[in-house]
Amino acid sequence: MLISNVPIKASHIHIILFDWLKNLFMFSSLKHKNAKFNFVYFSYQPDFEFLYLSIKSLVDTQGQNDLRNIYVFVDQKAPFNDNELNQLKTLSNVITFLPVYNFSWASTATTMAEISSFQQVMIHAEIDDFIVKVDSDIVFFKNSKLTRLLTSKHLVIGDGHHLDYKYAQGGLYMFRKHVGERILCDVDEKTIIACEKQCDNKGEDKVLSTLFSNGNFPFYLTRLMLFPDEYSQIRKLNRFLRWEFCCGHFVKDKDNMKTINKIFNE
Repeated sequence: MLISNVPIKASHIHIILFDWLKNLFMFSSLKHKNAKFNFVYFSYQPDFEFLYLSIKSLVDTQGQNDLRNIYVFVDQKAPFNDNELNQLKTLSNVITFLPVYNFSWASTATTMAEISSFQQVMIHAEIDDFIVKVDSDIVFFKNSKLTRLLTSKHLVIGDGHHLDYKYAQGGLYMFRKHVGERILCDVDEKTIIACEKQCDNKGEDKVLSTLFSNGNFPFYLTRLMLFPDEYSQIRKLNRFLRWEFCCGHFVKDKDNMKTINKIFNE
């Protein structure tokens, strides 16, 4: 259902209302006043068009003062050609391209490859920065939520509403550098396999949600992304939507990214 053009699942209404109250009183933390975002993409040549649109929407809508770096880890099974790399470089002067190997969906090797990539990113981030994992099929729109979260007290943040508030959905989640250093820097394959068994899933988002929770840094689960069943109902983004969400996640709906982007950013 829609309330003031904002999609709400009836079974989640009590969780959403409580989260709205928390968001109304989400004050800036002095400790995090200088924090910035470090966005991390994992992509490859077949997704070039979607990645280009995603990064462009990020750069166009997210304040430059909040953005430290954009990293694109390129799956070496199908790397971008020189022309595609040059097109991506024109979007921002803070984009860095790095290789990633052993990458596939929902496997121990993939989770380990992502953790290794996060470790590389954390070297160049400031202590209270957010490391933000973002998928190529994400389109950002102008919002106030990311800015509020950046300077908030929260340390590990994800979208919970697509997975019934049990785990952070993998399209967009973030953690502070100092938390990532504590949780991820000494992780080995044995630990990841144990987390896979614990959550009965090999998906990186559920495994990392379990890993952070086991380390006493559970995700603050809120709403960040509009999913296809939600943005398909919306014809225009109002102020409330821009307060509650920051992007659309085009899960199994990539062909509509350009069309919906025009609605998001008109």
